[in-house]
Amino acid sequence: MVYNANLGELSAAPLKREIEALFSLPAILEVDSNAAAWGEHRYGAGQDRSRMMMLTLGTGVGGGVVCDGVLQRFAGGCAGDMGHLIVEPGGRRCNCGARGCLEALIGSDGLSERAGGRDVRAVIEAAHAGEREALAVMAETGRLLGLGLASLAHIFAPQLIIIGGGIATAGDHLLAPARGSFLAECAPFFSAGVEVRQALLGNAAGMIGVADIANRAGAGVPGAV
Repeated sequence: MVYNANLGELSAAPLKREIEALFSLPAILEVDSNAAAWGEHRYGAGQDRSRMMMLTLGTGVGGGVVCDGVLQRFAGGCAGDMGHLIVEPGGRRCNCGARGCLEALIGSDGLSERAGGRDVRAVIEAAHAGEREALAVMAETGRLLGLGLASLAHIFAPQLIIIGGGIATAGDHLLAPARGSFLAECAPFFSAGVEVRQALLGNAAGMIGVADIANRAGAGVPGAV
């Protein structure tokens, strides 16, 4: 691992070497959001698109991009740290040290703060139950998500956007306002025909994806890792 704002104590740690020594087995390291994106591309919501982008929403906000069936790896083994796109200049401070990052605003800490300190899972359950306050919190979270997606779409030009992670279990309470914000803020050329879908594989997406990456690497599939 080179760098992770939420796992600073592991930055520069020789994880691959340590894991191989511990288990006496060969190991690979993969970015968790890469693994989730690959899992959804191969076996989940993204099977019908060759170019897709996925964001995972939980403690942090991660992302992965697949283009022509290949994971994009041009910044630290992935398509950059998309969760640290700044969507509110001078806004809430992020663990990375910047202010107004997408992660700071719609990750679990930001969402909880917006809900008056309530647990994120409780907010999502309340939204499903129709509670007005919880619905308002999810609508604002979705608005901010859509704003981030609009900026990212101008860079990656996806055919499909998938939203996963624990916060995505809010379903359309999150995704409907996100779609509206995305379409309102994104240039028509980059939003036309782009669908924003909820992930299908849930918390298993990363494990399925990294298993497939390891299997394909062992089989010598070019561009798989």
